[in-house]
Amino acid sequence: MGPRRAALVAGLVALTGPLIGVLPTSPAPARAADADTRPNIVVLMADDMRTADMKYLPRTRRLIGELGLRFPASISPHPLCCPARAELLTAQYAQNNGVRANRLEYGGYHRLGTDATIGTWLSAAGYQTALLGKHLNGYSWAKHGRDPGWSRFGPLVSKVYNYKHFHVVEDDVVVTKAEYLTDYLAARTARTVRGFSADPEGRPFFLWVAHVAPHLTQSPACRCWTGPPPAPRHRDLYANEPLDTRSKPSFLEPNIADKPELIRRGPDTWINTRREFVDLFRSRIRSLAALDEANATVLRALRRAGELENTVVVFTSDNGYMLGEHRWTEKTLAYEESLRVPLQIRGPGVPVDASTAETVTTVDLSTTLLRLAGAEPTLPSDGADLSPLLTDPEGAHLDRDTVLVQGGPRTEEEVPWGWLYRGVRTERYTYVRYGNGELELYDRLQDPFQLSNVAGAPAYAEVLSELDRRVDALVDCVGRDCNRTFGPVPDPG
Repeated sequence: MGPRRAALVAGLVALTGPLIGVLPTSPAPARAADADTRPNIVVLMADDMRTADMKYLPRTRRLIGELGLRFPASISPHPLCCPARAELLTAQYAQNNGVRANRLEYGGYHRLGTDATIGTWLSAAGYQTALLGKHLNGYSWAKHGRDPGWSRFGPLVSKVYNYKHFHVVEDDVVVTKAEYLTDYLAARTARTVRGFSADPEGRPFFLWVAHVAPHLTQSPACRCWTGPPPAPRHRDLYANEPLDTRSKPSFLEPNIADKPELIRRGPDTWINTRREFVDLFRSRIRSLAALDEANATVLRALRRAGELENTVVVFTSDNGYMLGEHRWTEKTLAYEESLRVPLQIRGPGVPVDASTAETVTTVDLSTTLLRLAGAEPTLPSDGADLSPLLTDPEGAHLDRDTVLVQGGPRTEEEVPWGWLYRGVRTERYTYVRYGNGELELYDRLQDPFQLSNVAGAPAYAEVLSELDRRVDALVDCVGRDCNRTFGPVPDPG
């Protein structure tokens, strides 16, 4: 046992109490002496989960965050389902992988080059691979079939957002399931872990488990979006839980004259009353109770299979979510609640109960996982390697002070430009340029709730000019050029 793994084991022993409380001990097979010792990798992904929602995942916090490394400044730089998942699959921003939106000309599964993904690269590197759960929007088994690179391929194919009755691929056949979706994915992931761990060649494995919770569901009664249904055992949870966004000054922001036109023209949501916001909030956190249990089930399966010690386990979300901030109930926009996502990682060599203040992104995550696996991508990786942070979270720093943020077209009118907005985010500022010429600039140090758009303020003219330069430098970046240190931003005048 090497010193890095010994340190992890020591941390596990020190925290045996809470670990054993959820992951009961049972005999576990050992890997053969000549087996591949590279780490297994398991990515557990929520859908539309806010960073603040980690409060409602106590098992996940205990089993991953407290036994690993937390990234409180993690962001999804393209905060929308399909582009964010494409970033994980390709380790590239949308200007390079082509997936800018969920649908239309620039969006959806049809934009993804499936012959060059984390699945194909890890498979070529000798990994067993599995994709389970939500795939990119627009995927069809009848039309597209099995993606290359996946040993086990189990995407949802229709009724994706129906938590109780859905269609999914099993053994290259579409089957209908009438059970709670999150529980199904937990059980299937556990079976996959058992199968992979029994591989006679001792090959490491990679699992991407893409949950739907806490995404909205499509109600057959009204053919509209409503809050996600909980598992039956959780229907009475959080009956009196207060809406956490209600205390923010940005909640249903009274003065939106300085906000972009898509916010000024009216709420992009079916929600109209404060009561509906409370109901949506509670339905979301109830759905997360099953997700929290599912994560614990996967950790238990890894331990029973004798694989936990040598597995990198990641918990994150594809994007954040806004619950009434700036009168918006959605994601997509470059506000903090939309960009920020939970990210926690545990595994061999990762410090126990540690945290880093570095800003990291979804693109960085997939770049790092490929490095940990010793896999060679056939496309340039746009992300930064987080490996130094995984071993020295307090002392290591990324050689980057500005991150590209962007959103793809949502309507046919936006398609000719190809984007909704392009922008950058620094430690202090968020700046975006919309296709219609509108600008947003927020000084988050002075204005953490992003209430005042200072793009037209004379005092911020030099700040805007410098951030403009950075947007121009990054919008077409490829590979290492996406991670640059520009230097200090001028102080406001």
